[in-house]
Amino acid sequence: MPFVDERNVFALGYSRGAMMALLAARDGAAFNAIALVGLPADLRAPEFGRMAAPAKGDRAQALAARSAILWAEKIDPPMLLLQGSGDPLVSTARQTLPFALRLQELSKDYELVIYQGDSHGIVINGNDRDQRILNWFSRFKTKQ
Repeated sequence: MPFVDERNVFALGYSRGAMMALLAARDGAAFNAIALVGLPADLRAPEFGRMAAPAKGDRAQALAARSAILWAEKIDPPMLLLQGSGDPLVSTARQTLPFALRLQELSKDYELVIYQGDSHGIVINGNDRDQRILNWFSRFKTKQ
C-alpha cells in the first residue's frame, strides 16, 4: 500500500492484544513504540486460571512463554502502560506494577499511567487514554 509509512510502525494492544503486541516485539517486529492497555503481564497468576492455557502440551511452559514479565529484556521499543485501578480482570498490584518495576530494573524506556477507579479498557478516561496514546506515538515518530 503506497500510503503506508514503513518508517513509522506502532503497536497498540488492549488486554490480550497488549500481550500479543509484546510477543510480536519480542519476536522481532520493528515497532517505533508500543501502547498497552490492561496488559496481563504474567499469565501464571492464579486469577487467569484456565483461560490462557493451551488445549494440549505443557501448561506451565505455555503460560511462561506468554508472560512478558519473564522476558521483558527482549522487548526494545518504548512502552506506554495504561491501567485502570478498578480493572476487574487485570490487577494493578499483581500485574501492572510488577511489570513496570521489571522494566525499571532493566532501564527500559516506558511510561506508566494508572487511572484511579477506571475499568479494564479505561472507559471513564477514554479521551485522555486516546490522547496519551497519540502523544506517545508522536514522540517516537521518525521524521522525514
